Amino acid sequence: MAEAPGVRDLHEAATAASIAADYLRLADLARQMIELSERTQDKRGVAWGRYFYGVAYYQRSDGPAAQREFRASRDLFEKLGDREGVARGVLGLAIVALDIDADVDQARHLYDLAAPILRAVGDSRGLGNVLGNLGEICRLEGSPGKAEGYAAEALELFRESENHALAGWQLTNIAHFRLLLRDEVGAIDCMHEAYEELSQDPVPRWIAWYFDTWFIIAATLGHWEKAAQIYAFANRYRDEHNAPRYQGILPWFSGPVEQLSQNIDGDELPTLFDAGEILTVESAVNLVFEIV
Repeated sequence: MAEAPGVRDLHEAATAASIAADYLRLADLARQMIELSERTQDKRGVAWGRYFYGVAYYQRSDGPAAQREFRASRDLFEKLGDREGVARGVLGLAIVALDIDADVDQARHLYDLAAPILRAVGDSRGLGNVLGNLGEICRLEGSPGKAEGYAAEALELFRESENHALAGWQLTNIAHFRLLLRDEVGAIDCMHEAYEELSQDPVPRWIAWYFDTWFIIAATLGHWEKAAQIYAFANRYRDEHNAPRYQGILPWFSGPVEQLSQNIDGDELPTLFDAGEILTVESAVNLVFEIV
């Protein structure tokens, strides 16, 4: 009979599930971590279990439950004197504030609390996440140029650690920032570069984010037929991979969705949606790479 997994094994599996945005598996692993850690009186294991529960709730867009778990995790780490753990809990609260509640002021406050801790403990991935999300805050505040500065620093950190998925996230964001600055050529070049990174580590959350951004680009440039197909593909892809669409992109996403029916004949739109729903990632990429 195989040996039951220990807390360290569960932590490693939960980390992988978190990166893959597999919130169903992540919630199950978090539950196992907490149960095992409570039996063995491993307070740090309980704190990490609560943190991973928070991530699982965040990934399913349940803000109140995610906040409850992240606060519990932060408080437990604080009692243990674990500064990096405290920063993780604070970061969890920040992403809920930004991506679910769209509370920009609270998110910025929380990131400002976490950043010095992450620099002090040398957590480059955590710091890259902070910088990337500060870029998204600047976008919401109408400062795409400043946003690109944060994203460029985050991109450098992710590339140094060869984290292709998060590098792809930042390149996708930079593409959108350039689109907002009316640098369409720069935006498209950046999207090609982003896919080079994402194809090496195709995490569904960032693949979905990537195609949502292509939808915005296609609509902005007037490629409405391609936009309709990519919109349908991205919706199906998100459903298949349990990847909800976060609030941070909606200010630029919802307008083009409403405009689809205004720019495409009513009889043609369902046909385009049907064509989009059967696309693969590879054929969807080929479609958007036709946009110049």
